[in-house]
Amino acid sequence: MVTITAAFTCSKSRTDEFGGMTILVTKDTHYYQDGCQFSRLMNEAHKAGIQYALCKVTHYHGESSYVASYVLSCDVADSAQEVVNRRLKACAGKEPEDGIYILSEEDNTSLSVELVTELSPLDYDKLSKLLPSLDTLCGA
Repeated sequence: MVTITAAFTCSKSRTDEFGGMTILVTKDTHYYQDGCQFSRLMNEAHKAGIQYALCKVTHYHGESSYVASYVLSCDVADSAQEVVNRRLKACAGKEPEDGIYILSEEDNTSLSVELVTELSPLDYDKLSKLLPSLDTLCGA
């Protein structure tokens, strides 16, 4: 089974609208999914000037660590990676040391960014129901 997200294109530049669909392909057939929702969410994000990202952050506490995923929405004019770095810097209250944002030296807790990747509005819509926002981590 394969999922394909397709965007519609045309010979004229369109800055006010987006069209596309998600197609689920199996060995026997194919199904069109979320076509209207995909298009609606892309249009809304475009009009609002919003982009979405998935962020993977490593939490360190003493000798143990774990990776957690968060969703992020930010202005399209900003780099999602830079937004994540600014928010984690605000959490730590200072610049990172070798990519590590130290939260508390007493508790030996810190954070580091592992991955920031773009999400489509449809992916964000679904993942935001399952994953916390980066805002919950930083209290922004």
